[in-house]
Amino acid sequence: MTGGDDSACVQLLQRTPESAIPAPLGHPTRIGLVQLGLKVGGPEAFHRLTAAAGRPVEAQLATAAGIPLGSLLDVWRGRVLAARPKPVTLEFNGAWVALTWGVIFGLLALRSTRWR
Repeated sequence: MTGGDDSACVQLLQRTPESAIPAPLGHPTRIGLVQLGLKVGGPEAFHRLTAAAGRPVEAQLATAAGIPLGSLLDVWRGRVLAARPKPVTLEFNGAWVALTWGVIFGLLALRSTRWR
């Protein structure tokens, strides 16, 4: 809702069973986040994670990593952005080569008996 009262949305979310609300991230992403928390937390991270059993997931991750959850998510986001593939730029000569091959294949296709 924009500029309105959010109480109707909050009531709808409170009535919706938790199992009906999809998780914001898929399993591989959540597993990767836990692995990052364990890596950032150092050698004792797994012991801290198991000691935090029963607490909310965000508290478990922060405890295991040894840093606040927001900082862990910043590290995770930075790694995700750094792993993006670099855009490929097409040079002027490459565009002409692609266009030439397209014309050649088009002319060969027009010679086919199927198109007559």
